[in-house]
Formats: sequence, C-alpha cells, structure tokens
Amino acid sequence: MFTMNLNWNENPKPTDILKVLASIPETLTMDEMYTCPSEEKIQYAFRGMIVYQGAHYFAFFRRMLIKLDF
Repeated sequence: MFTMNLNWNENPKPTDILKVLASIPETLTMDEMYTCPSEEKIQYAFRGMIVYQGAHYFAFFRRMLIKLDF
C-alpha cells in the first residue's frame, strides 16, 4: 500500500483541486516518486481516496477486479 497526503491551507478553487487530482496517474512505480536503489518495478494502482472537509469524512473508492493465481 502507498499513501499520499494532499493539503490545502486556504480554500482553493474547485478547478485547482480538479487539476491536481487529474495530474495523479492511475498507476505508478516508486522510482517515479522517489530515488530508489532497487531495480524492482512494483506497480501501484490508485484505488481511492478519503477526503476531510468541514468536520466530515468522505471515502471514494473504485472497484477493481483482480485475478489471483493461487
């Protein structure tokens, strides 16, 4: 699991929030975020987010079907 935290100190315009969220790729590897000594390329998928606004939490998650080969 990879967790990312985004914060705004002031009230941003809705279009600014949309631009930031649209810039987050659906999948990424750690070498795209950090300088990693490992050559292992594990791909992480953005599956959801939890939002806090005005003393309320909202959760948005995308359902993804994953085939497990056991």
